[in-house]
Amino acid sequence: MFNYLKIMEKNKLILICSDENEPSTDIVCSWLNYHNKKFLRISEKNLITIKKIIIENKNVDIIFDIDDFEYKLSELKSYWYRRSQLKFQNPNFIKILNKTEQALDEKINVFLNKEFHKTIEFFEYELNKLAVLNKFDDNYINKLKVLSIAKDLGIKISNTYIVNDFDSIDFKDSYITKAISDLVIFHENTNYYSMTQRVSFEDGENINNTLIQKEVKKKFEIRSFFFANTFYSSAIFSQENEKTSLDFRNYDFENPNRVVPYKLPIGLETKLKELCNLIDLKSGSLDLVYTTENEYLLFEINPVGQFEQVSFPCNYNLHKKIAEIL
Repeated sequence: MFNYLKIMEKNKLILICSDENEPSTDIVCSWLNYHNKKFLRISEKNLITIKKIIIENKNVDIIFDIDDFEYKLSELKSYWYRRSQLKFQNPNFIKILNKTEQALDEKINVFLNKEFHKTIEFFEYELNKLAVLNKFDDNYINKLKVLSIAKDLGIKISNTYIVNDFDSIDFKDSYITKAISDLVIFHENTNYYSMTQRVSFEDGENINNTLIQKEVKKKFEIRSFFFANTFYSSAIFSQENEKTSLDFRNYDFENPNRVVPYKLPIGLETKLKELCNLIDLKSGSLDLVYTTENEYLLFEINPVGQFEQVSFPCNYNLHKKIAEIL
């Protein structure tokens, strides 16, 4: 894991927030090292203490510690949120000394907690101004809202429903289900992810707030990584393998899908850029398909999705490009 690079006074510091074991970040840090760029990589295990905020007519700055080392926001060149989250030192709350004043002390502590979170909110607001790629709030982008905005922009989507039963669904057609939000669970040294699954009428007996979509007949899938106002796309021939035909993420490591570079139509890219702009997204992975009816459909956008499966097979060198713009 990369943490610190030797000091080069002429360069400002690049701040990176990522999981400790995140391969894409490791590779980007290798390229930063190669380019002699000074950076600091942190995760939720590193403690941030906000020491002072300065808001003047001609200057805004924040002085803060990370694990007892002092930094200034003005010393940062850029910020890259990849994964994990920022962890802040909690303030000193009032200690309850007797039962008589307990109710008042609790109310004061609620107020102090609000003050603390407003301070954190401002810190992240100023830090996000330096974000050239993602920011933590991108995790909260609503997939249903994305589909609605895409529809308004004339981007074709798969018919989507949120239901509590299947009584109103015509199962003469084939339907699939997937998570509305991202499901990633780590339990007993095992990672669990949500995958796309086909559903039948019988599956609707015990469901609640479930997303289903009409299954689309695909010629191939498209994973496109968007950053620096550019789409780096790949065509994934998942239909040639029964294991991956419904969802290419159900990888067949013994017989991997053929993946080749792909160029989306200019008109579609223009609409997708507008969509990213409307949801305030500078970078993300887009999942699309090219149907048997020769149409492009957008499935979803993963704001902090993986990009290795686009970069490596298509020789896009995305890790190097990211390091260059940080």
